[in-house]
Amino acid sequence: MNDGTPGRWQPGTVEALLIEQSPLGVIEWDTAFRVRRWNPAAERIFGYTREEMLGRTPEAILPPDTREHVHAVWRDLMAGRGGARSTNRNTGKHGRELYCEWFNSVLHAEDGSPIGALSLVQDITARRQAELALRRQKSLYQALSETNHTITRAGGINELFVQVCEIAVHYGELPLAWIGYVDPESLWVEPMAWYGASEGYLEHVRVSADPSRPEGQGPSGRAINEDRLIVVDDFLAGAATRPWHEAAKAADLRSSAALPLRRAGRPVAVLNVYGDDVAYFSPELVALLEEMAGDISFAMDNLDREARRHQAEAERDRLVAILEATPDFVGIADLQGRVLYRNAGARKMLGRDEPLDSGAVRVDDSHPAWAARLIREEAFPTALREGIWQGESALLGAGGREIPVSQIILAHRNAQGAVTHLSTIARDVGQLKHAQAQIQHLAYYDGLTGLPNRRLLKDRLGQDINRARRNGGFGAVLHVDLDRLKNINDSLGHLAGDLVLQETARRLSGSLRAEDTISRTSADEFVLVLAECGETFEDAANGAQTVADLVQELTARPYTVDGMEVHVSASIGIALYPSVDDSPEVALRRADTAKHRAKAAGGNTVQFFEPQMQTAAQQRLRLEKDLRSALQGEELALHFQPQVALADGAIVGAEALLRWYHPERGPISPADFIPVAEETGLILAIGDWVLRTALEQVKAWAGAGLCSAQSSLSVNVSPRQFRQPHFVTQVAGALEAAGVQPDCLKLEITETVVIDDVDDTIAKMQALKELGVGVAIDDFGTGYSSLAYLRQLPLDTLKIDKSFIDRVTFDRRDAALVETILTMAKHLDLHAIAEGVESGEQVAFLRDKGCPVCQGYYYSRPLAAKAFAELLVKARLPG
Repeated sequence: MNDGTPGRWQPGTVEALLIEQSPLGVIEWDTAFRVRRWNPAAERIFGYTREEMLGRTPEAILPPDTREHVHAVWRDLMAGRGGARSTNRNTGKHGRELYCEWFNSVLHAEDGSPIGALSLVQDITARRQAELALRRQKSLYQALSETNHTITRAGGINELFVQVCEIAVHYGELPLAWIGYVDPESLWVEPMAWYGASEGYLEHVRVSADPSRPEGQGPSGRAINEDRLIVVDDFLAGAATRPWHEAAKAADLRSSAALPLRRAGRPVAVLNVYGDDVAYFSPELVALLEEMAGDISFAMDNLDREARRHQAEAERDRLVAILEATPDFVGIADLQGRVLYRNAGARKMLGRDEPLDSGAVRVDDSHPAWAARLIREEAFPTALREGIWQGESALLGAGGREIPVSQIILAHRNAQGAVTHLSTIARDVGQLKHAQAQIQHLAYYDGLTGLPNRRLLKDRLGQDINRARRNGGFGAVLHVDLDRLKNINDSLGHLAGDLVLQETARRLSGSLRAEDTISRTSADEFVLVLAECGETFEDAANGAQTVADLVQELTARPYTVDGMEVHVSASIGIALYPSVDDSPEVALRRADTAKHRAKAAGGNTVQFFEPQMQTAAQQRLRLEKDLRSALQGEELALHFQPQVALADGAIVGAEALLRWYHPERGPISPADFIPVAEETGLILAIGDWVLRTALEQVKAWAGAGLCSAQSSLSVNVSPRQFRQPHFVTQVAGALEAAGVQPDCLKLEITETVVIDDVDDTIAKMQALKELGVGVAIDDFGTGYSSLAYLRQLPLDTLKIDKSFIDRVTFDRRDAALVETILTMAKHLDLHAIAEGVESGEQVAFLRDKGCPVCQGYYYSRPLAAKAFAELLVKARLPG
């Protein structure tokens, strides 16, 4: 493992290359928990050099309050009771705090006795801090949104203050928030509203606005006297907060922010919020808090004005206050593009407050050139034609800074129906407001099903058509018409028909991807927009056909209405996009045309607008039908490719490979029919057939004395087959039915199966191991592999992908990768098999690097069972 030099691994070895250049810290400990090895990544993480850490125990990198726990983990690890993985708070050089993820394993001597431990360390401090800051910012965004919503509903200042404190704690994830009013005579700050788990803190403190008192020199008093936000990063340090140290420590309050609340421009109250971490309030959170305080102050003035105004004027003022209080950009323009009004949020976002009386300020002035063109050429015409436009745009802030926004433009009509002016609402992307979401839902969603309506559908479709033009790839529009829904309405009433529509919406919504759109466009019609359906026209057509098949299956299931079972079916028209003249209207019209063809063909059918796609879809349906027939007949067969030991040329195993011999079309490539089997679910029946047939063949060879007890047959398992809840039970049943010992079987899965659901994969692999069945990772190195996962997985074998083997004799990188995989497999006690071996030079390389087993055309192509049996008689192959 090393050359005896303290702190270093044996130079020139693959192990040294991996460890010294590893991005993970690698630390080797002796049995007394002292550092024996310390790689460069560990130096970068903790700040200590190799020389500084050799021979030291971990106290140097552990805070005092964690040391006892870590030593207990060490004892458990050395005793074999766990401790393999943990996330710890650590201390770097000069007391720097950091968070690390540790992967620990025991090192053993040749006689099996423990000689120390090896730790892999990853610094996750930045990730943790970024996640924490993002969560806090997101939470306070929601608190700000809820505060603005509350401002529009509050019946008085006291009610507003109570709700603001509750919102700050509940949505902002703060331990305590309280608002105090300044008594104008005594200058004591009297709490008026408070909320939080630490509200008992207020029973033990007094706060003043008198700067001559110690109680007036803290953050609350300063916020009022200096009329600005005061942030204290460490509340338990410093003389200014000393009067409250004891109470704050008991309440676990570590930082604070105090914000003046103004009435008529003068600070009269203070909003106090607290964090449970030092330096809790980042600049982003401070900006949101200042905006919240400004909104509250504005609301206070507004509530005061409302109390003095006539009821008719109060309603108007309340609406104006909402516009002026919102942080969003709100503007009004005439039909010539002259700006008539901008709210405070708009002025703040733009960084300027221009007089609008002269009519010289135009809409174009608020946008960069590309966005101004979008507004002028698309947004305004769409709004004038359809009443509304929604999309992504940008505003020009101070200094010419582009601010990306989500924008809505509305056309307003007079009593005669003529458009008189246009209004817009724009928001920084990511800052959504609850009230706007409700308005948007009413404007863009179907009231019966909750699905997007035609207006929103066209907007999303237009965006996806533009995306497809920019990035490549194809999408699809599916126009779905429910056959016989009119009969249900006529016989059982429209309420029954509505229930069928709602159930159809639920079924379809639960079966689509998040990026797809399903819309109800008329009484009995739905439209599906499948974004990024395929990289090629043909792939997109196949993907659309698969979804159409699923839609027909879902709508064919019985519906229960008032205890009565009713049935409908679906006629579906499909159009692919983009094409030369595509727009949302054109794509929808093409899908509608295809739908009418499906109806004219008798209903319950699928038709493409593109004739060539219709032909391809029919061919695919025929392939699916033939594949179902192949399962019932004798068209499927297994071929077997030997796995050969490099040491002596003995056949030590084989891989079963599926073949299909069509009675009319001849051999069909697995590359053509396996994807169809996966999409339709036929892979489950095919996989079960392959497993049972392979085991029956093993039994026949064993009975003929052609395979030894050490031989094994590898069978590929599809991801969908492996994810079945009862997969292990099915394997056990197949073994029992064939009367074959479990250790004769090895199942091959891909790296993708592992990554999709690690916990499920580990559980199934452990159950298979307990059953006696081996498990191999197929095509290793072509996907995303994690060393941490490999350590957890109860694997037997790594199969090195052919793409690496092809280049080992002339590409030093591939040669190094293969050598590294072989070394890693050896250290993890895993078997290794090289796939796709085709030359004697490759065999020589693999033998030299210690590869135990090879498989490929160099030894034999996959053979039918009879021919393979003849090969087994030879027992050995040259190599």
